[in-house]
Amino acid sequence: LKIPGRAWPEGAQLRLTHRVIPQANRTHEIVLDKSFWLYGGEIGANEHGVAIGNEAVFSKPHFANASTGDGVILIDLLRLTLERATDRYEALRVAADLLHSCGRGGNCELRGNSHFDGSLIIADKTGALVLETAGNDWATREVMGFGAISNGYTIGDDWTGCSLATNGGPRVDFAATVGDPGPSFACGAPERRAASHGYMVRHKGTITVRTMADVLRYTGDDAAYHSAQGESATRVCMHAGPYAARFWQATGSVISDVRGASSVVWATVTCGPDCSVFKPVFFGVPMRDLGPSPRESDTAGAYLWRHEQLHRRVMADYSAIIADLRPEL
Repeated sequence: LKIPGRAWPEGAQLRLTHRVIPQANRTHEIVLDKSFWLYGGEIGANEHGVAIGNEAVFSKPHFANASTGDGVILIDLLRLTLERATDRYEALRVAADLLHSCGRGGNCELRGNSHFDGSLIIADKTGALVLETAGNDWATREVMGFGAISNGYTIGDDWTGCSLATNGGPRVDFAATVGDPGPSFACGAPERRAASHGYMVRHKGTITVRTMADVLRYTGDDAAYHSAQGESATRVCMHAGPYAARFWQATGSVISDVRGASSVVWATVTCGPDCSVFKPVFFGVPMRDLGPSPRESDTAGAYLWRHEQLHRRVMADYSAIIADLRPEL
């Protein structure tokens, strides 16, 4: 989804997924990968070269329950930050101000009840940082070298900013203080984070858009891998499987190339990056019409659902079909 930038009248109000907040005076053009029923998105970039991706993380009850009622959910926070920030430091200020003024809270599941906190990796043309939240609290750390996030807290006492910091007191270990490690291990977060980070380290000095596509398509080095095997979602390229912890899958993948004067976003707009083509999206240039927005079930004419026929055929006989398909991508 591409959303144009624009100026807003004084006093304009903005309806998010669960609440209404004041609109900014001006919003930037953004490219956003999002669920059809939410205001915000999972990953995206803006015209100024700010790119953000998020992951759900799970805090201890004291922090998770700190926000009562509906606040700004993680997915909305990502979109708001992209629309209002011109670099990673302004993005951090926008996100922290929204957490302070509106609070974090609200259901993040269409059919069910799912509440979680967030880890965001925020990059611009000169660097990147990680922002992790727990209720209305947060910590941030600059990325040195390579950065990767998954469904678990990673910022310990190495933060560069933290809402729990005390004057003269001991340095807070943010992850140990706020994090509930159980759900993170259950969903394979350590394995996926290590896989994506390790892949980039192995390709240091030679990373291109193609390299990043390979990261997102990475299913491990096991030649016998099959998408239906394994009770935990430990692969970077996530396919749904017949297990309680594998009901979810990658429904869209994005690579943001913010180097140089003009940024380019590469997006699949489809599930299964290992059987999808990354298409370029340019700021200031209209997007190709991909048909109606996909809904939660098969939507006539929707590009995602047309491709899903291929994706599910691949999952049915993974090793045989992917061997023929991947050289074409």
